[in-house]
Amino acid sequence: MKEIEYQIIQYLLDNKSTEAVSVAFESLGAMSEAKALVTQITNQLTARWDNIPLLKQVLQDLQTLGKGKAIIHARAHYFDNLGIAKKYVEAVAEYFQLPLSNCIDDDCLSTQVQELISQGKKIQAIKLVKEHTGWGLKESKAYIDQVNALLTTSYLTQNQ
Repeated sequence: MKEIEYQIIQYLLDNKSTEAVSVAFESLGAMSEAKALVTQITNQLTARWDNIPLLKQVLQDLQTLGKGKAIIHARAHYFDNLGIAKKYVEAVAEYFQLPLSNCIDDDCLSTQVQELISQGKKIQAIKLVKEHTGWGLKESKAYIDQVNALLTTSYLTQNQ
């Protein structure tokens, strides 16, 4: 994705269509072409992403928190399933060509959470998630319960 397109998208997600057209105009030099580009990008966004507020939040989370926390946040606030949240976040990152290499801390958190759960230390896992993410008890517990269910399902599948 070109930098200009990304800037236009950022303005559109912030409901600043006038600024989006201005950026396009500066790049293209013709107002009709600028408006056409902004309209095209708007149509692509609405066709691909049916929930624009969610898209905006996931993009912000990916840029500021990294992949792992973006997934956790999406799961806690928008999705009932961790796997679906992960697929959505990864699709956003791929579509906008965002690097996902800044996720070392998130991977570490995931590993620590899985270890604590496998040791039967769910309370410590909840505390760790609360501390790392800034979430409340309810969101942290919901996340731990989801991870626990995934681990249990994985274990049962492997040992059948």
